[in-house]
Amino acid sequence: MLSIQYTESSRNRSGPKAQCQPLANPYYAAATTAYCRRRLVEAALIDPHSIVFFATDCVVSTRELHGLARVRGKGDVVNLGDWEYCEADGGLFVLSGVYTYGKVVHKNGLRAIKPITKLRGGDAKKYAATVKANSWLIENVLAAWRAPFDPERPEQFPRIVAGYQKYITVGNALASPNRWKLAGRWTPRPDEPDAGKREILVHSVGNKRELIPDENCWPDYVSIPGREARRCHELVRTLPALKNDRALSRPRRPEWYDEGIGQEIEEREEQEEIAAGFE
Repeated sequence: MLSIQYTESSRNRSGPKAQCQPLANPYYAAATTAYCRRRLVEAALIDPHSIVFFATDCVVSTRELHGLARVRGKGDVVNLGDWEYCEADGGLFVLSGVYTYGKVVHKNGLRAIKPITKLRGGDAKKYAATVKANSWLIENVLAAWRAPFDPERPEQFPRIVAGYQKYITVGNALASPNRWKLAGRWTPRPDEPDAGKREILVHSVGNKRELIPDENCWPDYVSIPGREARRCHELVRTLPALKNDRALSRPRRPEWYDEGIGQEIEEREEQEEIAAGFE
């Protein structure tokens, strides 16, 4: 059972909100991010085997992290950099940024569970009205995980799909040459003809973690007739994904990009610039 959530406060909640400034400082941005990540790791090292997952400024554990400094509870004054503690009851963690859990709240002396659900890159309000994010995620993910499949056949990997209205960004429009004309537009609503769909590959653990490449671990991830995968009812082990590319930044061209066409355009533009210099 999930028991604890610690969130690092990003502002002084006892005072006014910080005002946005028309300035940018890459050093401060990098230092702030690095410091926040350091605080997360320091918290996790108190009891590493209890950690469920990390978020940007949050760590979830199965038990209380005794000895963690600057922890504030409900009703306490919270300052910048304090940890905000709350209790949680049960959860389903699919992959990085895709999860749901029950946050314990107390109102009028009664204990209640408030569902907290995240769908990485997705907004629950953009799904059909019949899709309730927390119940939809739990029911569909568990059904997909319980269905037997062949781990050697990617086309059988568990996935869930639902109607979804989304804005076609430039990056999304680069998926194919024909999709480019849709850039800057919204797809139809989920209950309208030609509505878009959103797919979540729930067999994956995301690009920040890796499945353990060991046949003995397949029971963690793969259901077979007569035995469902362990991840259907308990946390399973994964490994941190390693980044072997040492380049700080690298352009990523879409798969359909034609190197020859791109080179031809660059050469033509270069010749036009040369010609313009003689006019």
